[in-house]
Amino acid sequence: MKTNRRYAFVLPLLLLTGLLAWGQDSSHGSNTAFATDSSSRELPTEQSAYRIHSAYMVGGGGSITRDPYLSPLRYGGWTLNLLAEKTFPLKVSDSRWMLRTGHELDFALMDNPANNAHFYSLLYNGSAAALYRLGAKHLRAAWMDNLRLAFGPGLEVGLGGIYSTRNGNNPATLKLYTNAIAQASIGYYVPSETFPLYFRLLSQINLFGIAYGNGFGESYYENFLLNNGIAGSLHFTYPGKFTRFTTLITADIPVRNICTLRVGYRYSHLGSSLNALDTRIHSHTAFIGFVTEFYRFRGRKAMNTGRRTSLYYHD
Repeated sequence: MKTNRRYAFVLPLLLLTGLLAWGQDSSHGSNTAFATDSSSRELPTEQSAYRIHSAYMVGGGGSITRDPYLSPLRYGGWTLNLLAEKTFPLKVSDSRWMLRTGHELDFALMDNPANNAHFYSLLYNGSAAALYRLGAKHLRAAWMDNLRLAFGPGLEVGLGGIYSTRNGNNPATLKLYTNAIAQASIGYYVPSETFPLYFRLLSQINLFGIAYGNGFGESYYENFLLNNGIAGSLHFTYPGKFTRFTTLITADIPVRNICTLRVGYRYSHLGSSLNALDTRIHSHTAFIGFVTEFYRFRGRKAMNTGRRTSLYYHD
């Protein structure tokens, strides 16, 4: 298990190094393939310029969990993650409001300190947020021309569970919640004809919601059938009683005119204090994936086009 943790990031790093080297080699040749030439290809009108921006990533890292319903001990191990997100304007192409949707699927295998018992965890989280983009008129300083700021409210829903190989009567715990959330992002676009880059930091925290939490030693049979059912174990939540906080840092890197590579890091925290049970789940994950847009430009062309087709990269 320790060997797996040590080499968890080797494969993504090797892949990233190879792709970057390939892209840098190509920059020494002709750049005519990357030129923004409207005469060689028909460009969309301004009203239809903005397209759906999508990203799909796979990641791996480490996770630490403490769930007193299953064990008083803290378990730690590795985690595998899938992340998908989309960004598009709410109404028209020049709208200041954009909708961002995100889907996260996390699988973790964790051990106790004695390494003789395991947790298997599978958690899904889906979110949708309406973000208001600050335009150039809001950012007056010259150095802010390439800065991208957005913030707004949203909703999220989470479902999953943790299974313990040690317990007999109560071997698993259910994670179920829905929250009103706040999201904010800050990005910086580095313009370049040959190698444009885009860096972003996105943070999210819950505001209030409803979460499921049963009592210590209470079986799900008792909870669902003998007591008041699942409604009796639903709790009104707010930060402190139930906290879900995530921070995602990404960098978009073009690879020739083929695609845009996205690499990133995510910190995720899920904590709750329900029915006198304090549960904590922390994870650190490195991601790698690809970016697509519903427009025919790829890589540097999507970032450099003078028509500013990308709502994600341009104001």
